[in-house]
Amino acid sequence: MIWILELCSGPESVAQSFKTLPVPEKYLAGYEVTDQERIAARAALTNPYDLTNALPPGYDTTGNTDYTDYLRAAIEKHTDIIMPDFPVKVSMKSSYGIAMKSNTKMLFQKNSKLVMEPNARSDYAIILLWNRKNITVYFANIEGDRAHHKGKEGERGMGISIAGSDNIKLIKPKISDCWGDGIYLGSYFTKTDTINAASNVYIEKAFLNKNRRAGLGVTSAKNLLVDGIVCSNTYGTDPQSGIVIEPGVNFHLIENIIINDPLTFNNKAIGIAINLIKLRWGLLTRKVGITINNSVDDNSARGLHVSLTGNNQQSRLAKNQLTGYINISNPAFHNQRYKKNLRINDFQQSNGIDVHIFWDKKNNEVYRRSLSDYNEQSQKAKNIRFSIKK
Repeated sequence: MIWILELCSGPESVAQSFKTLPVPEKYLAGYEVTDQERIAARAALTNPYDLTNALPPGYDTTGNTDYTDYLRAAIEKHTDIIMPDFPVKVSMKSSYGIAMKSNTKMLFQKNSKLVMEPNARSDYAIILLWNRKNITVYFANIEGDRAHHKGKEGERGMGISIAGSDNIKLIKPKISDCWGDGIYLGSYFTKTDTINAASNVYIEKAFLNKNRRAGLGVTSAKNLLVDGIVCSNTYGTDPQSGIVIEPGVNFHLIENIIINDPLTFNNKAIGIAINLIKLRWGLLTRKVGITINNSVDDNSARGLHVSLTGNNQQSRLAKNQLTGYINISNPAFHNQRYKKNLRINDFQQSNGIDVHIFWDKKNNEVYRRSLSDYNEQSQKAKNIRFSIKK
């Protein structure tokens, strides 16, 4: 994590002691699932199968018994499914807990929860959505194993992992305590097919709390729309940030990413982190598209951190220039532990992306403070604008 190292030095660094905090109720308004929403989601299912019927006689309703095999077998046989109305433990029979088929829906009831059995794997997915299409998950409630994880390595234990899948909808998911990211979006396997990024993904009012690497992690996605998300108390392994947009190689895509009303709270490092350094390490041309509207960060070390080009040897040797846009409107920052709202790096002075950060008139003071923070940087980025909308 070269791009985050500069944040981890000095007397006010994120290396200081960190404590999780309860998320203020005002930030979670509208995130609870209403009875009306449950009724509407149930009506959207076609001949749903209740997975309770797949469990053995005398089944355990405490979440202490592993029912992975029973769930997997039933999911393979049915299209739309309803989770048992009590906690169910799943384990890593392979690299995932359960996987969904294409053209299916899953409904979590009021007391439903998937609980990950503690394991030593460096990577896993509690719900796996790889190379699939047309899937909707209503009200997922997922608890990872970070508190009792048996290993010390890795950072890729995901709550919901979406890779190379198309037309995926996650409605009001609640995901906590994962070894890696609460929700992850990326490409599926092959390094030559750039069309296999997660595409046409819709996430509505996700609450992602106490995950270890990121609340929402995006390495490769096209047409991602997030309407409301709370990412809080992220800590454990870098980047330790609420929302992380971080392509890992040149074949990844970051196109038409729209995030509306994100709330990042008390993340150990950054509220929203955008790191595009590795996207230019190759020969494929890449046009970035990111829009973030009305973000609020409260009590993270820094609210916003953008790395456009890096300061290591591969970045110095890379000749590829990224194009496209990053539009960030009305970001708000409160109680930054690092005492700075934002930072934007372009070490190679070769950024070709139009970066525009702007505020409405009523937010003039946030604009002034953010611009001041940026101007204090010794190194400035190319093609960046700060402005107040007329």
